Amino acid sequence: MEENLKWLWYAFSAAWIIHILYVASIASRAKDLRGQIDNLKTLLQDQQRRSADPSGQGDPHSDRPAG
Repeated sequence: MEENLKWLWYAFSAAWIIHILYVASIASRAKDLRGQIDNLKTLLQDQQRRSADPSGQGDPHSDRPAG
């Protein structure tokens, strides 16, 4: 009887380890996606700033005037 309980404990432990690794994997992917979304938001804001520039020649990353 104790031999069966030992194997049951091993199976239970393995199941928990698999679940923990799966949740860690999902958390890692979510973190990567958040970073990509932030980068996309930054790119869209830069594009909107460039399109709002009346001269159309300004570089948003430069402090000197265009021309």
